[in-house]
Amino acid sequence: MPKLQVVNDNIYRKINTGADWNRPIAVVRDKLVIVSAAQATSRLIHCGFRYTRGGHELEVYVNGVYKRRIEYINGTPHGDYSEWSNFSILFEAGQIVQNDRVRLRVTQNSYRPQAGTDISFDAQQMAANTLAIAQLETDVAAIQTNYARTYSDTLAGGDWILSGVIYYGTITHNLNTTDILVNCWNTATQMKVVPKDIERINANTIRVWMPVNTVSMRVVVHAKA
Repeated sequence: MPKLQVVNDNIYRKINTGADWNRPIAVVRDKLVIVSAAQATSRLIHCGFRYTRGGHELEVYVNGVYKRRIEYINGTPHGDYSEWSNFSILFEAGQIVQNDRVRLRVTQNSYRPQAGTDISFDAQQMAANTLAIAQLETDVAAIQTNYARTYSDTLAGGDWILSGVIYYGTITHNLNTTDILVNCWNTATQMKVVPKDIERINANTIRVWMPVNTVSMRVVVHAKA
């Protein structure tokens, strides 16, 4: 609900929050994250639920202060965070530190279950996730069989080169093919990283593009046997 601010004995001012502009609210997804040291370094926060990118579905607060999604005006970024994936956001430098309280909310009715309760929705999502994991295991087995040659290296610190407003790191794998698969892992959290882009320079070299230069990343390149 909007708050009332007292101006004087006769005047009150209504103050709207971000949530007030998104009504009606059917089912609210609400998660509180206490920023860890690793999250403060990577600036990547996982929501714990799925949201739709590119709109105004997700609301983000840091220590109770509303933060805005990055938007570009005349090619210049304005805002506090980017929607990194359907399950995570990436803060700009200086926006969060360790032990900050990050609150993530969905205030549109995207999560209204079609039948039953919200528990049934979660059960359906779990079933879908189980199928996705099974497919992933199949894909991994295929990679191990068909992409037997591998090369790995780490990108960190001075390996990241600024180009415009993002960074790239170069990996020389010398596998002599452009038919490759690339996986990236955060060496601090051991979680898989999805780069902004991966560029094949030639048959022996790739570039990994990231929005930040603070991630220590293990890059594994697979090539056909």
